[in-house]
Amino acid sequence: MKRKILKFLRRILGVEGLQVIINAQLFRGIFEDCEWLKYKSFAPGGWAMDNAALYTLFCIIDYMKPRNILEFGLGQSSRMIHQYATFSENVMALTIEHDNDWINFFCNSIPKGVKINVKQFDKGLVNCNGFETLTYKNITEIIRGGGGGVLFNNR
Repeated sequence: MKRKILKFLRRILGVEGLQVIINAQLFRGIFEDCEWLKYKSFAPGGWAMDNAALYTLFCIIDYMKPRNILEFGLGQSSRMIHQYATFSENVMALTIEHDNDWINFFCNSIPKGVKINVKQFDKGLVNCNGFETLTYKNITEIIRGGGGGVLFNNR
């Protein structure tokens, strides 16, 4: 019976669509009893991280238990990272984002109990080894403090 159902779903959804559903179930199931992930509402896919990436991020955070996280780009991973920082002791997370409108929109959609630490930096072009590269202006201000940590980039 299980094979018939899978065959039917593959025919209707295609292999890729079926994999999306399987990844969503895997992702949802892993953090049911997680103490630091209190708000489990995510909108994966499209421009955002998909379920597989969010699952991987969750596993890394839950296993490594980083104390400092620097993230470039505000998005679905930020929902997870800042919950971890809010509901864990001695954890600092900072997200760098260039778009003030997106910062305001995103921060208004976060549950009240989650503390979001976001700094706005404009983007600009710099020359790196003969190539023009898009980066955050004044990036040295961001990294000047040094220290250990984990870097996640969701864009």
